Amino acid sequence: MDFLYDYSRLIFPVLDEFEIPYDDIENNSYEIIYRFVHTMVKFFPLKKYSVEISKELQQYLQVHNDYKPFVNGFKHLLESGNPDVYRHLSKSTANINASDYLLGDWGFYHFHTSFDPDGKNPKWSKRTGNLLFVKFDTVNSKAYLIAIKDHKNAWGDKKLLEILDNNWPEYVSNFEIKGLTADPLDLTPAEYHKFHKHVVMLQTINGKLLYPPGGGIATDSSLSIVTTETDRLAKTLKHYEKICIQNEDKFIRIIQKKKPEIKDIDIHLEGLNILKKLMLLKDSITDTVFYVIQESYNEGNRTICNTLICTIEEEL
Repeated sequence: MDFLYDYSRLIFPVLDEFEIPYDDIENNSYEIIYRFVHTMVKFFPLKKYSVEISKELQQYLQVHNDYKPFVNGFKHLLESGNPDVYRHLSKSTANINASDYLLGDWGFYHFHTSFDPDGKNPKWSKRTGNLLFVKFDTVNSKAYLIAIKDHKNAWGDKKLLEILDNNWPEYVSNFEIKGLTADPLDLTPAEYHKFHKHVVMLQTINGKLLYPPGGGIATDSSLSIVTTETDRLAKTLKHYEKICIQNEDKFIRIIQKKKPEIKDIDIHLEGLNILKKLMLLKDSITDTVFYVIQESYNEGNRTICNTLICTIEEEL
């Protein structure tokens, strides 16, 4: 019984879908799960979002009304949960070795502002000089459209955080360090961008001291949230594996009482998205739910494997 191994095999199709290689680490379950979490963080959960637009972006669109069709169309993609929204991300999003420091430190995603296909690879949208910056509250299924800014100068622009706080202070309060204050750092956007890569840096925004809304950057330049979520998921898998090992005999008795014809029980992770489940395992990054018991028995020369639908948790 090895739930870490089972989970790593179940996510192969997801990695294939996003064209994330794993041949080099196929025997390392933890590293496979790490790449999966890294991919899910960089692509963000695909769901139907409630979209809100900052006052600053609304004012920008009044002057630059040529961007209105894109913002309206992009808003519709988010509201409908359309996977085409991924086309506007950076091409490096699918590169496991590329870290998005603005995402990792401040939690902002950036999107290219054209619906035309990219000339080199139509899988992506046309690359643009100006980008739309977005912050996601995935727990509450909200997307905050922050600003459209120049590709070259936005990566360390503290105004992105200020706009977020100006419009949605209740969300920013989730990252506030209460009871402490600090003088704001007087850094240029270029200096902020440089620091993204090297330190976990607190920010003072409108008098509020914040820890990094994106989780921060580790000393090896990886995204801290990826390591944290991978460790948490691995710990959860091992926890439920231990429960199953400790209760295996009890599981077997319950199952064979319901179905005496079953002679062999194989306990493993069977699926990532199962509606009828015996034991819940849920992770916050992907919102996936799966269960842990499967029935297996011989019928003539065939081995029959069926999903076992019973409420073992209630009977323990």
